[in-house]
Amino acid sequence: MAKITKCYNYRNKLNAEGKAQIVIRISVGKEKKYFNTGYWIEPHFWDEKKAEVKKTYPNFQKINQRLNGKVAEFQQKEIELINTGKPFSVKDFFETPKEKQNFVDWCEKVITERRNTVSDKHKSLYRKVIGEVIALKKTENFKIKDLDLDFLYQYQNFLLKKDLDPKTINKRLQMLAMFVNEAIKTGLLKPSENCFLDYKYLKETDKERFMPSKEEVEKLESLDLSYNKELELVRDLFVFNCYVGMRNEDLFSLSYDNLSVENGETILHFVEHKTQKQNIKMLVF
Repeated sequence: MAKITKCYNYRNKLNAEGKAQIVIRISVGKEKKYFNTGYWIEPHFWDEKKAEVKKTYPNFQKINQRLNGKVAEFQQKEIELINTGKPFSVKDFFETPKEKQNFVDWCEKVITERRNTVSDKHKSLYRKVIGEVIALKKTENFKIKDLDLDFLYQYQNFLLKKDLDPKTINKRLQMLAMFVNEAIKTGLLKPSENCFLDYKYLKETDKERFMPSKEEVEKLESLDLSYNKELELVRDLFVFNCYVGMRNEDLFSLSYDNLSVENGETILHFVEHKTQKQNIKMLVF
């Protein structure tokens, strides 16, 4: 029988950014092997008792779901190995024929191999692209060679409906193209199977930006919207963000846990989703 567990900082050593990796440890007898999940976090974001990422970390739910999903995959692999009726070792959990390697596993393998050359910010964006592709495919059980030109335009239209600008959409598709190119380099795909051969990226245009004046913000702040609680909440979020200047994804992930009082002053502290950097703002009421 194998023992499959989630572990944090198994080397008992932090990197230059003060982070350690989350891994899945598989033990068979005295043999041990670690699967690198690609996630690196600071110690205070890891719940050792529950073996999961704390809710104060951005996208903690998705990360925990991914970790639990990978544990479930290894547990299913164990059942398959037991059913063969043959002795198995730790290595058997990691041997996957190329022709059977699915899209998600391949992408995670590429990200893991690039862990020392790719920033946490880009790892997060790569995984965002992977998640969107899975959502469109409505399954994780497909191979990278199953992506075709029609799907690329389907993905493009999906991003357009999210009101993303062409530059952002092109970056997402370039990230997907990176996985395809890596598959070609390693022989997982033939050059002729490159779905990007006939794909045309969107033309990029400069996006006009608007900044409300102080007077406009104050007028909006004093506007009586008590008759519509939903509209009042949207207004409050907008005004609050005018003062603190946060990205929307960071704003929407805030909770009371992000607030603290130090020396009589209210402090807002959070980890930026895009850069994964700790940010501290002083709030004045």
